[in-house]
Amino acid sequence: LLPAGAREARILSRPGVPAGRDPETMDCRTLGAQIAAIFLNETLVPLDSPRLRAGFYPIEQEGADAWRWSDGEGLLALPACTEPTALRLRIANMLPGWRRPRRLHAPVQGSNAVDGMPAIDHQRGPGHVRPGL
Repeated sequence: LLPAGAREARILSRPGVPAGRDPETMDCRTLGAQIAAIFLNETLVPLDSPRLRAGFYPIEQEGADAWRWSDGEGLLALPACTEPTALRLRIANMLPGWRRPRRLHAPVQGSNAVDGMPAIDHQRGPGHVRPGL
């Protein structure tokens, strides 16, 4: 429920890049939520509505199904209303965002290590590890 007088709503989601998760895809867009439907006070907002402002990719379709991806920060313009507005979204999919990997290696003893990984000696170049302090 959005407050009376609200002029816009941001649809926020954790974004991800398909090519970063699946090396076989060439899709390098930053994607947030795959939105199949938007309802304001139970009235369907068409996916091609000018109410969908910044942060939305063009409509995509497969058979009878249509959707729009957000970039993680979609801006939806709201109609002028003196009453609270009910916003309901039908999210078809969410692309998992990047998360820091769990530590896979034990800390390197005797080195200037960060998160268990040895520090690179940048003066000597790739492949050279800075000796312990």
